Amino acid sequence: MELASAGETETPMQKYHRLNCEVKELQEEIEKVLTSDKSQKDDQEKQELAGVAGKVRLLHDELDKIKLEEVLGSQLIKVCVIGY
Repeated sequence: MELASAGETETPMQKYHRLNCEVKELQEEIEKVLTSDKSQKDDQEKQELAGVAGKVRLLHDELDKIKLEEVLGSQLIKVCVIGY
């Protein structure tokens, strides 16, 4: 997958893949905080973060269900570019 250069407008496919990747990264970051023994979060903050984690997981599932490649007939490969 090719990303839009700075100043260029993203295509719907580029935006879809970027959003999918960013949601997945957010999901992973939240899981790290929740499973970290070094976390300074209190119980209430962890419960709130767990609630957010559930919503992020649902969002990621919904993005996966879209199958935009099939809808648009694209042969693009899903690639998550680190540091986008």
